[in-house]
Amino acid sequence: MHAALLVALDATGQRPGRYGPPAEVRSVEVRLLTQAQPEPSAEVPVARSVPPVAATPQAAAPAPAARAPRPDKESPAPPPKESAPALPTGEGGDEAYLPRSALTVGPAPRAAILVPYPSFEGDTGRYIARLTLFIDQTGQVRRVEIDDPSSLPPALQAAARDTFMNAPFSPGQLDGQAVRSRVRIEVSFTSEPTPRPEPPSKQHDTPVPPADPRKP
Repeated sequence: MHAALLVALDATGQRPGRYGPPAEVRSVEVRLLTQAQPEPSAEVPVARSVPPVAATPQAAAPAPAARAPRPDKESPAPPPKESAPALPTGEGGDEAYLPRSALTVGPAPRAAILVPYPSFEGDTGRYIARLTLFIDQTGQVRRVEIDDPSSLPPALQAAARDTFMNAPFSPGQLDGQAVRSRVRIEVSFTSEPTPRPEPPSKQHDTPVPPADPRKP
């Protein structure tokens, strides 16, 4: 799988410092995870037609005599065929939401989506998580799942989930018809402290002795 930048799904911000420049620079980047394209299959060689060769007539071999079946050995009955499991039709079934690879047109955000970066204790660093958005046929996000919840602090989990649950999307399409779909995205939260400028060095002026008025 590879990642492609999802347009208009990023947010940057700064936390103001008490004095001077901001204490931290924050950024949120969202990428759409897409599946790698399959390699083209090798062409199957086509056999060339060969003119038929006249066969030499041969005497037909006598057919073997048919043997009567033995009553003591019976052929086993074929096992019963298992019916295929029915796909779930409720909102909670993942199979009801088609992946991006099965769609002719994928879902897309209708407007810029800004993911906030909330403040919490120990928020400096970089956090990356992969999410799955379940979007219905009207473009509304019905569910947001985080692959590894431990990869995001609770504050960032709530920020990402609440943002995408309220984000309007154009629904995915299959042969011109709007359908339920699911997409996978990668969200990265980055907060880095701003380097403080070095204070200017104090330069002490060297006192200049007064000029002697007696000297010309």
